[in-house]
Amino acid sequence: MLSIVSGVGYMEKILLEEMPELELHVNEPSTVGMKWLREYIPNERIYIGLPPACLPSDVQYDMIYLSTVDYGIPTREFQHLLWELRAQLAPGGELVQLCERHQDWHSGRVAPCGHSPPAVLGVAAHAG
Repeated sequence: MLSIVSGVGYMEKILLEEMPELELHVNEPSTVGMKWLREYIPNERIYIGLPPACLPSDVQYDMIYLSTVDYGIPTREFQHLLWELRAQLAPGGELVQLCERHQDWHSGRVAPCGHSPPAVLGVAAHAG
């Protein structure tokens, strides 16, 4: 599993507490909040920089998730990021976003998640 823009690593900490066998990889553009995250994730599975450019091209993931990162990225750039991340998915993998808006893959529009709670689980894309 790959976490995009993991911040200080709170979600990752919870995931590893619940599923200690999980092989979790993380991406974070900044090293500012990495101290806590480095306690839980081995250095070889931490990718610093902007995705997908900073991610190893030879690794594929069963799931890539983005947790509330859409608010700080303009819609077109966010849509482009989601499409580029699909190349990192293993066959049958999922790209999942926890968001305030979601991508309608049929119409190509990005829209608010509607009247759902803020942490709506929106499946952004399926590969395979």
